[in-house]
Amino acid sequence: MEEKRIYIEDDMHHQFEVVDKWPQNYLIWHIGYDAIPGYVPFCQLDFYQPFPGGRNVNVNTLKAYKTDAYKEIMIAASGSCSFTLEDMKKYLQRCQKNKKLTSWDRKYVPKVEGVVKIVERILEEEESK
Repeated sequence: MEEKRIYIEDDMHHQFEVVDKWPQNYLIWHIGYDAIPGYVPFCQLDFYQPFPGGRNVNVNTLKAYKTDAYKEIMIAASGSCSFTLEDMKKYLQRCQKNKKLTSWDRKYVPKVEGVVKIVERILEEEESK
């Protein structure tokens, strides 16, 4: 497969490798759903973080996955602060345990539920190939 790249001409001139499989050991990078229309951006965190809880991104390993559901995935991930499938499932479990959800959670739980199904379907399709 020919290596494909996407370039974003922002202040950092980010470069993404286009991949045809959902990246494992990567986080959905919440840079806005319109940053790369049609793609979900992924990142890995730098090994060194300048302070505890830091979130510096390794800009040399950025990936982009093409999907028609990119907007839904980006909105659900950002709204729930869940940047992996596992994080999304934990978010839903946490919300199920709460008797009273905040208005924010009431808004995002259905979105995250839909995205979990979408991502699981993507992963199932990739396994069957």
